[in-house]
Amino acid sequence: MRKGTKRLLTVGAVLTLGACGDTVEVVTPPFPDIPPITIPPPVIPPPPVIPPPPPTPNRQPVPQGTIPALNVGVEETATVAALGGYFSDPDGDELTFTGASSNPGVATVSVDGTTATVTGVARGSAVVTITAADPDGLQANQGF
Repeated sequence: MRKGTKRLLTVGAVLTLGACGDTVEVVTPPFPDIPPITIPPPVIPPPPVIPPPPPTPNRQPVPQGTIPALNVGVEETATVAALGGYFSDPDGDELTFTGASSNPGVATVSVDGTTATVTGVARGSAVVTITAADPDGLQANQGF
């Protein structure tokens, strides 16, 4: 480069020169003696991985209301329908029902879906217990 020679490489700039007796040469791209500059695209990091919240633990069913007492004669039957109305599940799980008698010599119980059938076997008293269970096996009981 000669004394007093300046190189200016700029993009989109306005150049104003004031020169006295000098020769000004404006060279437009491509510049033969300047290698091209390659600027890679910026590296954008992936968004942070946010783990999902922990699942809500399963809660057990709860009795709702009271199953009414039954008086059943020997060799007679009585039913309690819609057992689902006597239990609720706070998680909205579907409930299944089973039944047991405290004294099968006096009364037996069978459950079909949501209906319990009590059969009198002999004189006496028995407590019939209905159990509602959710799919995970958590239970609630109600006796009558």
